Amino acid sequence: MVDIVIHIALAALFTLGIRWAQLHPSYDVMVVGAINYITAGLLSGVLLLLTGAWAYQTSWPAILTGGALGANYFIAFFLLLSTLNLRGAAIASALSRLAVIIPIALAVVVWQERPSAVQWIGIGVSVIAVFLMNAPQKGSEESRTTRGTIVMILFFLFAGGAFSSQEVFDHTAAPRYAPVFLTSGFVLASLASLLLLLARRVRPASRELAAGYVIGVANGLQVLFLLRALEQLPAFLVFAISSAGGLVATALAARVTLGERPALLRSIGIGTAAVALVLLQAS
Repeated sequence: MVDIVIHIALAALFTLGIRWAQLHPSYDVMVVGAINYITAGLLSGVLLLLTGAWAYQTSWPAILTGGALGANYFIAFFLLLSTLNLRGAAIASALSRLAVIIPIALAVVVWQERPSAVQWIGIGVSVIAVFLMNAPQKGSEESRTTRGTIVMILFFLFAGGAFSSQEVFDHTAAPRYAPVFLTSGFVLASLASLLLLLARRVRPASRELAAGYVIGVANGLQVLFLLRALEQLPAFLVFAISSAGGLVATALAARVTLGERPALLRSIGIGTAAVALVLLQAS
């Protein structure tokens, strides 16, 4: 359970870091995002060397699922930025959290993981919590164009694809290949990020390098701890706890660090998510 708590904390740091960069006009958030993936790629490479996993026999499931992770992560990140511009943070956050429905369904349908009756209730309550915590603020202006709807759907699918690649790795490769999985994913994303910087002819400022480095370390490690949690708990449980717990952690941290104060419905959502966490841990 410690691993999933660390994963939630690091995932919250990642989200808050991106949000913080968005709130400061002196930062190019796309550059910060690119540096984030390059850092995560370097970090995963270091883990690969330190663990000696590079000397293992080639594991194509780890390489292929890792590649899927990197492709989905890279595309989802920039779709996230578009979603934020078109719909605002509330809807974007709701979609990213709801995307765990895809790997949860995969775990139940493909790998026959069966939640208990109480845990089914917990999964349902966690979904309700997502909607409550992401209820639009009064007076918000959100685009309702067809393009916006398409972007939202694509963001949901690619975010769910990233989660699902981690679950498929858990079922198809040995845990010792986790560094191979991470390296495959983040190196692919970092190469795409490098090409993006070259195409835009952007030279990152030192402040953007620093922000991207911190966010990238959190990004790389949160995936590692999620994989460790998947070794110990059923996938449907890990992803459901990650969704509800991530909402609580991010909301509380945002209030302390960014001064964000949720409206009434969102505050109720925090309490609902806490209830969901208790139900999800029931045997």
